[in-house]
Amino acid sequence: MRLTLRTLLAYLDGILEPQDAQDIAKKIEESPYASNLVEHIRDVMQRLRLGAPSLTDRNAKLDANAVAEYLDNTLSSDDVSDFEKICLDSDIHLAEVAACHQILTLVLGEPADIDPVSRQRMYQQKDRLEGSVPTPPPPPPPPPIGSVSTLVPPQLDLGESDVNGQRVRPMVPEYLRESQRRRHWLSTAIGAALVLGFVVVGLLVTPGKPLSKWFGRKEAAVSVKTTSAKAAPSASSTDESAQPSAAEPSGVAASESAPSSVKPDEKPSERTSVAGQPETPPQSPQTEKHPTAQPSQEPTTVKSSREKEPATKVTPDHSTAEIKIKPTPEPAVKDRQEPSKDSEAKPGQVVESPLPVEPLARMMSTDQVLLREDAKNGWTRVEPNEALMPQQLEVLPTYRVKLALTSGVTLEILGGTRLELLPARAKDPPGIRVVYGRVVMMPLARSDTQLRVEFGKRVGVLTFSDTQAVAAIDVRRRVPPGLDPTEDTLPMTADLYASSGNLVWHESEPEEKSLVLKAPRWVGFDANQTSEPMTKESPKWITTDPISLLDRKASLAIASPALWPTDQSARVALSELSSASRPQKEVRWLALRCLAFIDQFQEMAMVLNDPAYRLDWSDYVDELRQAVTRSAESAKAVKHTLEKHYPQQASKLFRMLCNYSNDDLAAGEDVKLVDALNDEVLAVRVLSYWNLKDLTGVGGGLYRPDQTQAKRQQPMRRWQERLKDGKIRVKETESTTGPAETKASATGKRSP
Repeated sequence: MRLTLRTLLAYLDGILEPQDAQDIAKKIEESPYASNLVEHIRDVMQRLRLGAPSLTDRNAKLDANAVAEYLDNTLSSDDVSDFEKICLDSDIHLAEVAACHQILTLVLGEPADIDPVSRQRMYQQKDRLEGSVPTPPPPPPPPPIGSVSTLVPPQLDLGESDVNGQRVRPMVPEYLRESQRRRHWLSTAIGAALVLGFVVVGLLVTPGKPLSKWFGRKEAAVSVKTTSAKAAPSASSTDESAQPSAAEPSGVAASESAPSSVKPDEKPSERTSVAGQPETPPQSPQTEKHPTAQPSQEPTTVKSSREKEPATKVTPDHSTAEIKIKPTPEPAVKDRQEPSKDSEAKPGQVVESPLPVEPLARMMSTDQVLLREDAKNGWTRVEPNEALMPQQLEVLPTYRVKLALTSGVTLEILGGTRLELLPARAKDPPGIRVVYGRVVMMPLARSDTQLRVEFGKRVGVLTFSDTQAVAAIDVRRRVPPGLDPTEDTLPMTADLYASSGNLVWHESEPEEKSLVLKAPRWVGFDANQTSEPMTKESPKWITTDPISLLDRKASLAIASPALWPTDQSARVALSELSSASRPQKEVRWLALRCLAFIDQFQEMAMVLNDPAYRLDWSDYVDELRQAVTRSAESAKAVKHTLEKHYPQQASKLFRMLCNYSNDDLAAGEDVKLVDALNDEVLAVRVLSYWNLKDLTGVGGGLYRPDQTQAKRQQPMRRWQERLKDGKIRVKETESTTGPAETKASATGKRSP
C-alpha cells in the first residue's frame, strides 16, 4: 500500500486492515518525513484558535466540494497531488481534512440503531402529507380545571398487535438492556456514596462518638451522676460509692467505671485492682474547680462515654451533668528539613526549613509588554506592577520595560532582550543573567549598591560607587563561519559601558580582577578575554529608542489589553495578531517579529515560498538570520520549522541562513549558491539570491526568484560569469576598533 496522505489519515483513525496497518506503520518508522508529518497532523488537530479556511478563497481546489471528493476518493488523480500539496503547506487546510476524516470515521464506523416502529413512522410521513394514509386523530382535550374526572393514561404504541388483537410485548434491544443495567448500577452506587457521606458527616459532627478517635481526637467525655443527698458522705460511704449501684445495668464492666479525675491518656484497665474492683484514686484538682461537680460532698457514679445516655438530665430527685476533660495540648512540631548526609546535625541543633522564594523585582511600566516563562503555559504576559520571581523574562521588539529590583537597582530592558532574575547566593548579591540583548542599570537612591551580572560563562559583581552611576551592557553570541549555530558552546561577547558616574566591575573566576570604570568608559568581553578599559562615547540606545513611527504605532496597538488580554498566552495572542485578516500591515509585521523572539517561525518560513510577499522577503530573511545567531534554542527552532515545511531542502535552507567566509566560498559554497538560483523551490531561490547580494554587495540585475525559468536564464548567466572569475567573495569592510557597532543600529535593527 502506498504511503499517501489519505492512507496516513486512515491509519491514524484506525480503519485499515491489520496487515495494511502494519505495512503503513513500518513505512512511517523508516521515513523521517512521514514521522514528522504524523506529529504535524496531530499537532494541528489539537491546536486552538487555528481558524478555518476562508469562504472567499478564489482557488477552486480549496472549496468544500474538493475536500468531500478527496475524502470520498472521487477526486480526479490530476487534482489529488495538487490538493495534498496545498494541505501539506497550509496548517488550516490540513487540520480541516484530518478533522473531517476523523468525524466521518466515527459516524460511519458506529451507525445508530433505529427502532423499526420509528422507522416505519418516518417513512409514512410523506404518505400522510399526500393524503394516502389517514392522519391519526388528535388527542382529546384535557378536562377543565376543577372538574372531577378519571384520568385515563394514553395508549402508547409500544409494539404491534398479533392476529388475535392482543398486543405483543415489545422486544427491547440488547444494547438498551445493557445501558439500563449500567444506569441502574450507576445510580445505586451514587446513592450509596451519598448515604455513606451523610453518615460520616453526621458521626463527625455529633460529639462524643467513637468515630472521633479514628481521626486522632484525644478527648474523653466523663458523665458524672450526682444525687441530691444533703448529708456529707462518710469514709465508708465513699468506698461504697465506688461500687456499681443497683440502679445501673449489670452489663457495665468494671473497667468502664472510673472516678472523674481519670486522665484522658490513661486506659481504664490500668486503673483497676487485681480483684477486678476499681480503685479510688485521690481527687483531681481539675475536677474540684469545675462548677457543676462536687465529688467531695456527693457520691458519684462514673460512666464511660460509650454509654448512650442523655448528656444532661434533670429530675426532681437527682441531676446529671456531663464533664468533658480535654488533655493538655502537645506543643506543635514545626516542619523541619532533614539534615543532609554530608552535614549531620549536632545534638541540640535545630535544622531550619528553607526560606520561601521571595519576589526579586516589580514591573514599573504600564504601556509596555514583558513576557515571563511559565513551565505550564509557556510565555505569558506580565501585568503592570506585578511582582516577579526568579524566572526568565523576554522583552519584545520596540518595547522598553522598566523593572525595580528589591536589591535597590533599576533596570531598563530594551526590546529583543532575554534575561533571567537570579536570587542571592552564598557571597554574591541578587542579580541577572543576560541571555542576549541590551540592559541599562542604575541605582535607586543609595551608593555602593551591588548587582550580580552573568552572561555566557562570565560572572561578575557590578558596584555603583555613587548614585549618579549608570551602566549598560550589550550581550550577543558570536557565530564564526563554519560552526553549527545550534551548539551551546559558542562564545559570547559583551560590551559594558559606564555612561555616567563611577563603576567597579569585579570578577572572581577564572581569576581575581577588578576594573574601575569612570564615565565615559567601555570594556569588551569576548569568551574568556577581557579588553582594557577605553574612553569611548556611549551609544545612543542607552538614552533614546531609535524606533520608526510605524513600529511605535504598532507597539501601542499590540500592548492594548483589548487586542492582547493579560490572561492569554503569548503564542495564541501574537498568532491572532499576525493573521492575514489583520488590516494593519505594521501590526502583522511586528507580531511576526515578536513570535520570532519566542521561537515561533512558522509564518516566516512559509512566506519565503509565497510570491505575494516578494517586496518583504529581505525583511523576513534578516529576521531568520538574526534568530539563527541569537541563541542555540532559536537556531534549533528555525531548523525544526524548516524541516517541517521543507523536508527535502531543509539542510540547504538552514546552511544559507548561517555565515559564510571566503574559505567556505572557495571550497565550493559559491557554486552551490549559484546553482540554487535555478532550484525548483522558491524559498531556496530567495535565500540564495539574498546571500549572493549580501556577500558581494553587487545587485542581481534583472533576476527575480519568482519569475519563470525562461525569464531567469539571462540574469543567471551574469552570476555564472562572476563565479568563473572568482568574484563571489565576501566584500571587504573597514576594520574598526572598540565594540561591534553595525549599520543597522541607527534604525533599531541588530545584525547578527
